[in-house]
Amino acid sequence: MGIATVIVKRFLEAIPTTLLIIATSFLLINLAPGDPALLLLGQEATPQAVAALREQLGLNLPLPERFVLYLEQVLRGNLGTSIFYHEPVVKIILERLPNTLLLMGTAYLISISIGVLVGIISASKRNSATDYGITIFSTVFYSQPEFLVAIFFLLAFGFDLRLFPMSGIAGVGLTGYRYYESLLWHLALPASVLALTRLAIFSRFTRAAMLEALGNDYITTARAYGFPQRTISFHFAFRNAVLSIMTLITVELRFMITGAVLVETVFAWPGIGSLLFQSILNRDYPLILGLFIIASLFIVALNFIADVLAVLVDPRVKSFGKS
Repeated sequence: MGIATVIVKRFLEAIPTTLLIIATSFLLINLAPGDPALLLLGQEATPQAVAALREQLGLNLPLPERFVLYLEQVLRGNLGTSIFYHEPVVKIILERLPNTLLLMGTAYLISISIGVLVGIISASKRNSATDYGITIFSTVFYSQPEFLVAIFFLLAFGFDLRLFPMSGIAGVGLTGYRYYESLLWHLALPASVLALTRLAIFSRFTRAAMLEALGNDYITTARAYGFPQRTISFHFAFRNAVLSIMTLITVELRFMITGAVLVETVFAWPGIGSLLFQSILNRDYPLILGLFIIASLFIVALNFIADVLAVLVDPRVKSFGKS
């Protein structure tokens, strides 16, 4: 079986997974309590008005028929129209998506670069004061949920010390350099919160992968030849541990989506996380479904990328492809 065949197989496996996710999301959303028509019209609305709006929204149709119609729309790239905003769901999501990608991308770059580096240093100085300090730091932030860290940072650095803005994405009416300066200033707190828990995970995982690599015989041989510790850690051991770290990078990005929902809500960051929270409060079923589908497709794509990277990077997989 060649590498191309393995990649095509992974891609084909993702198709039924995606359809199953769409079906499950649709079923869960439609079985949830609450009537969107009644929510939009208010409790004082007459039964006739509620029935008319339900018919207009297609909520009076049987569930299987509604799912078939919805699936046909999704396959055409149409996620429906928001009940609350009265705009296409795709348009609303695309307006918010860049803000979430900016937040997640910044946080992820911070967590990967610092977390992996700290993990390497911790493994290289095993059982030292530095190793113990890094372990305590990682354990503390790994055990804390994002929303709790977000509230603490908001109160400490935003409310008490007033070092950073407490909400929003940038100042109103700013352009050019002033806009980007304000954007970075507003980004600092939410990106730091989102990065800290992931940073702790990368640090602990990298340390474990490095310790396993440092215990191999070729490391003992390298030390016997007189290679410096820096070369042994960064050149020999890290190259052996990088595959596990690359897999963790793609896996953890899925959990960052959940963290982004909480962090964006606390800091009023106008991304898809806070949009999902508002759409749940508004019982905006088309928008909730659209956000679930986009997030699910993103996760499926990440799993596919992780599999492809494993095939391309792991020598054992390459050897299997040639056999």
